Amino acid sequence: MVRHAIFPNRCAAGKNHDSISVYSYGQNRERCPSHVSCPPERPELAPSYAHAARPSALITIGGAFKIYQTANRLISTTISATCAFKGALMDPRTAIRSIFTYYRSGTTLAIRLQLVLLSIIQLSRIPAHYISRERADLLLSRERADLLLLRVYSKLLRNAKVVYRQKCFFVQNAKDYEILTLAPDLSPFLQGSYKGIFLDIGAHIGKYSVLFADRFDKVIAVEPEQNNFSTLLRNIRLNKLEGKITALKRAVYNESDLVVTITLNSLNLGAHSVLSPRNSRDAPLRQQDVRTITIDDITRRCQVPLEDIRFVKIDVEGAEYLVLDGMREVLAAGAAKLVIEVLDAQRVKKVTSLLAEYGYAVTQIDAIDYLAEKRPRTVW
Repeated sequence: MVRHAIFPNRCAAGKNHDSISVYSYGQNRERCPSHVSCPPERPELAPSYAHAARPSALITIGGAFKIYQTANRLISTTISATCAFKGALMDPRTAIRSIFTYYRSGTTLAIRLQLVLLSIIQLSRIPAHYISRERADLLLSRERADLLLLRVYSKLLRNAKVVYRQKCFFVQNAKDYEILTLAPDLSPFLQGSYKGIFLDIGAHIGKYSVLFADRFDKVIAVEPEQNNFSTLLRNIRLNKLEGKITALKRAVYNESDLVVTITLNSLNLGAHSVLSPRNSRDAPLRQQDVRTITIDDITRRCQVPLEDIRFVKIDVEGAEYLVLDGMREVLAAGAAKLVIEVLDAQRVKKVTSLLAEYGYAVTQIDAIDYLAEKRPRTVW
């Protein structure tokens, strides 16, 4: 029978070597790795097979094979897992391409190095996502890991200037950059250049307002949170779009001129709502009072004809029904196409029901985003 053993200094042939090696013995077969200088011989490891095969002096090939299997499984998960990050199959070339794309987005060397670190962090979340989904006994749960990640994000890319799709943006931290780059691409729903008005409800730092400004006659961006609104104004000025984009600091609601309290996530500045906080344990929360306005009132105060409103994006963290309830005149005009983020199935039913009253058909785009378009009239 052929056995395998691992010796620290000396092989069965009596030759010294400087590293742990595996060789076979038995059936008059002996094999040694490369023989180079090594520490002095140890008499207790002289070639006595019975003595050398003690459990304390070897690892069986079966144990080594199990270690290999575990390592191979982890590597395969890391490289080949289908991930939420851009929905890509993360092979090494795709990973390197993603890192390089992030690097090129920076405007200074310091920002580029932070972007490389951010891309590596995001790629490392891929195997962690799948491992934590199957392992409930992990020391660091997915919720704790997400909170830790938000804390890291809050320290990276502080007030950094980046380039995205040939436009320049200021971001408040790495979470803003993640939202900027990973939020859904709505350009396929624009079907070329539009004439008319684009309403960006929940504009955040102005991603869609800036990117779509060239496609519309006018953009109205509404954002209630003070820090986001200040960054939105900076991005409008940075891209010289003051004559194209009108920014309003209001919370869009189903009534105007009320004072409501929005709940802010201190680590994720894009997750604020006029409703109760969804994840109060995820991060420190703070509150801010803002005035409300309806979309119908926006059209009146900005003197915008209802039929000129062609595209509306709504991202209001759970208050979608309230926003739609305050734009019934716009819906009745029927000229606008809507993209709405809806966070749970119960709200989807309410939103779909309200839109159906005005002849809108709703199509799901992805897990939380929906497209609403006016149904064509049937001619008999």
